[in-house]
Amino acid sequence: MNSKTTTAKKPRAPRKAKTAAEIKAQMEKLKEQLVQVELTEHAEELKAAIEKLKLKDMIADIKSKIKGVTDIAILTAIGKEIGIARLSITQAEPKKRAPRSTNKAK
Repeated sequence: MNSKTTTAKKPRAPRKAKTAAEIKAQMEKLKEQLVQVELTEHAEELKAAIEKLKLKDMIADIKSKIKGVTDIAILTAIGKEIGIARLSITQAEPKKRAPRSTNKAK
């Protein structure tokens, strides 16, 4: 005798065709993922090149010569100088941490 129990499978819902808006949204999401993959792919090479150029020291030197200049202003000027079109550099606000709970575990 066979001791296996059989369960009835639920019928699958018919596939729904995606709308143009859904396809565009999916494409945008995939493009963003591709950009992230490309960034991580070249991360080590970029890190080595930046260390070789001593870029950190150059930016510190610019900051010491020009008082009050921000990192964003320096990076924007570098982007314009080398000809990057439509460069947008922003600095995100730091993430807010939840306040510490005053209730101690008993």
